[in-house]
Amino acid sequence: MSETNFTWIDTHYKIAEYLSEKEDKQKGLIQLLKSIGIGPFNDKSKEGKEYDIDLEEIDPFTFFCYLHKYSSTRLTYIKALAEKIGVYFGLIGFFVKFGAKK
Repeated sequence: MSETNFTWIDTHYKIAEYLSEKEDKQKGLIQLLKSIGIGPFNDKSKEGKEYDIDLEEIDPFTFFCYLHKYSSTRLTYIKALAEKIGVYFGLIGFFVKFGAKK
């Protein structure tokens, strides 16, 4: 049996590690997702209304959900996030290192 190198695992582990340090910075995490093109981040105050409440909280599972929501753009979003936070982006057996942007 051949051994497969799933490089996306390390990338996701590093993103999870990054999120674990941001528990009190949820608005910043939402801004981070917006900065790489993900959104909208709003909800309805009641049925029949427009989306009129901007979200201010996000948990790690929802953060990952937004990264993977659309299969056609998921790779683009993960790559952009990895670049923004300075983690390895693994893709099909190789890694590209991005420096964190200030």
